[in-house]
Amino acid sequence: MIPLNADQRAFVTFHYANPEVETKLTRMAFDLLDSGVKKWSVWPLYGTLRYTDMLTRQTDRYKMANGHIAYYARLIMRDTPKLQDFFTIRGSVELPISVPHGDHIIERGLKVEDYFRVQDQLRLVPGA
Repeated sequence: MIPLNADQRAFVTFHYANPEVETKLTRMAFDLLDSGVKKWSVWPLYGTLRYTDMLTRQTDRYKMANGHIAYYARLIMRDTPKLQDFFTIRGSVELPISVPHGDHIIERGLKVEDYFRVQDQLRLVPGA
C-alpha cells in the first residue's frame, strides 16, 4: 500500500472535519443534473458553497487549499453512480484509498485519527 502524500493527508483531515461538504456538493450537482446539465466543474460549486456559508455564518470554515477541491470531484463520482462522469477532471490527482463518504463519517462518528491508524497498519501488511 502506498502511503498518503501530504496533500492527501490534508484532504482527509479536512473531509473528516467537514463531512457535510461532500453532501452539499452532491446535492448541488444533482440540481444541475436535474436541470439538464450533463457535465460540470466542481470549482464553481465549491465557490458557491463557500460564498453561501460566508453569508449565513459569516465564517469561511470551508476554506481549503485549491488542490484539494479535485478530490471532492473524484469522491462524489466514486460514491454516487448517477454522477459517475459528471465532473470534468484533469491531472493525476488520486483519491486516497478508502476515504469514507461524508454521511458515514457523521453517522458512525468516525475520527480522522482512526483512519490514519488503519492506513498505517495496512502499510505494514506485506502485499497490501
